[in-house]
Amino acid sequence: MSAPRPVAVLLLGVVLMLAGCMATNTTVRNGVVAVPPTAAAQEAARLAELRYRAKAHGDLAAAYYERGQFGVALEEANESIQIDPAYVGGWNLRGLVYMALREDRDAEDSFRQGYRLAPNDAELQNNYGYFLCDRGREREGLQRLDAVLRDPLYATPEKALVNAAQCTQRLHDEPATEAYLRRAVHMAPTYPPAATQLAGLLERSGRRGEAREALRPLLRATPPPQDILLTMARLDDALNDPQQAREHRALLQRYYPEGGAVPATSAEPRP
Repeated sequence: MSAPRPVAVLLLGVVLMLAGCMATNTTVRNGVVAVPPTAAAQEAARLAELRYRAKAHGDLAAAYYERGQFGVALEEANESIQIDPAYVGGWNLRGLVYMALREDRDAEDSFRQGYRLAPNDAELQNNYGYFLCDRGREREGLQRLDAVLRDPLYATPEKALVNAAQCTQRLHDEPATEAYLRRAVHMAPTYPPAATQLAGLLERSGRRGEAREALRPLLRATPPPQDILLTMARLDDALNDPQQAREHRALLQRYYPEGGAVPATSAEPRP
């Protein structure tokens, strides 16, 4: 007696599936077909594993760099790009370390290689721009920093703005410097480099009230930074604001009792 047609079709399908599994080296376990990864998938997994290892060494390089251990940082950065030569983070860290070591040729070679790999990497562009400004190539540096600032996805534009301000300051372009710093403070009022540099520029031009307001957001920290409180108390004296001066001196005595006092007559700006 022949099997009903639907059953025969089902059996035929199972036979064909098993034959296909044999032809493609697949296996069937508990009714589940296991398909081996394709060559493309295997290559993607290999590259992902290399990137993971490269990034781990890059993170170590960054940590040592921040601690000023440049020799170890350089070893980790080199290990990172040896594992994965296409990892831009490794080239970026290598450039920063060589910059700190004043090995300018190696620093620029590293930044350039990173740029060739990822011309739209804003973090690398920011560091490369800062390097160029610091080495007296302000116009080139500003081109790269302004490119960073046109990137709407860059997470920390205040850093590039402060770097650009330092560039224009080297060019003795005070209006541009103030404009960059004001943009930085507007975006990140509690970013210390932006607030302190803007306050210094404003105080040097006699605008002490504006300088004090630029620093005020930094007092939100607990405890408020000692140098900021000292500067605020000095500005209070210069602005003839005894109430604010008393408040800032009280904070100094509270948080820094062994070195926070500032004479009430100290109204001269720092050099």
